[in-house]
Amino acid sequence: MSKKITIAILIVTALVAGIFLLQKDQKRESQTGEKIKVGVVPSAYYLPIFVAKEKGFFEQNGFNAEVVIFNNNSDMLNAFLRGDVDTTAQSGGSLFPLEATSPGKFKFIYGQNNLSYSFVVRNDSSIKSLNDLKGKRIGTWPSPTARVFVKLVLKKYFDPREVEIVPLDFKLLNQALEQKQVDAVFNTDIFTETGIQNGISKYLVKYPMRDEVINPTFNGGGIVSSELIKSNPQKAERIKKSFEQAIEYIRQNPEEARKIILKFVSVDEKIALTAPLDDYLKVNEINIDKAQELADILYGEKLMDKAIKFSDLIYGR
Repeated sequence: MSKKITIAILIVTALVAGIFLLQKDQKRESQTGEKIKVGVVPSAYYLPIFVAKEKGFFEQNGFNAEVVIFNNNSDMLNAFLRGDVDTTAQSGGSLFPLEATSPGKFKFIYGQNNLSYSFVVRNDSSIKSLNDLKGKRIGTWPSPTARVFVKLVLKKYFDPREVEIVPLDFKLLNQALEQKQVDAVFNTDIFTETGIQNGISKYLVKYPMRDEVINPTFNGGGIVSSELIKSNPQKAERIKKSFEQAIEYIRQNPEEARKIILKFVSVDEKIALTAPLDDYLKVNEINIDKAQELADILYGEKLMDKAIKFSDLIYGR
C-alpha cells in the first residue's frame, strides 16, 4: 500500500471518528441540558407543549424537559405557583381571576384562540337550536369558567337561569348524555370528538364562543412566572422560542402534529386527527383588545373580584 493511500485512509478514519465523537457529545449535551419541568393535563389543549417535547424544540434551546402530567388543572396551577414546574398552559378563565387576586405572578409566552368548545346533543335529539335549550339540563366540566361561558352563549336567546347546568368530569360527559342524564353538553376537543365518533352525539353549535360571544375568543395559553423572567430572562426567552417553534410546526404539519397527541393522551388516532382544536398563537399575534374585552366580560359576570389590564400579562411588555 502506498504512503499516500495510507495517509488518506488515516485522514478518513480520523474524520469518521471525529464525527462520531461530536454526535456523541451532542447527544450527551442534550441529555444533560438545563432541566425544566413542564406541566400538562391529558388534553389536546396542550398540543404546543407536546410538540415542543416530541420534536426536540426544548432540546434545541438547551433544555432537558420533563413533561409532568397532572390529573386536573387546579393541581397543575398550584404546582406552577409553588415553582414545582417551570412552565405550563392554562385558560384565561383560570388565569384572569388569579391576576385579579394575586397580580404579577405570570406572563403569557404563547396564546390560543378558542375553537375547541362546542355544544353537542344526542344523535336522536329533537333539539335543533340554542333556543331549544331553554328549560333543559346542560352538562359541562366543573369549572366556574365553563358555567359562565354557557350563560354567555345562551343569554342572547333567553334568560340562562332557565337552564340547569350540571357539572361533571370530562370523562363522564358523554356517558351522561348517552344515558339521558343531561339534554346537551358543552364540551371540548378530544372529549367532544369521542362522543361524535362513538355515535353518541352530534354538533348543535361547533364554535359557540366565537360565533355567539366574541371573535376571536382568547383562551389562555402558555405561561412562565414573572419571577423567572426577572431572575433569568435568557431562560424565559428560550422557553418562549421552544413554543414558537412548536406553533410553527403545528401550522406547517397539522396532521403530524395531531398524531403527537397520541404519545401523551390515551385516545384513538381518528379522534386526535379530527377533534376541534384551538388556534395556537405566538405571543405577538395575540389580539390584546379582544382578550381585554373577554377579561372585562368575566369581570362583569363576577368571575373576578376586580378588573385587570390584559396587556400587563404579555411577555415582553
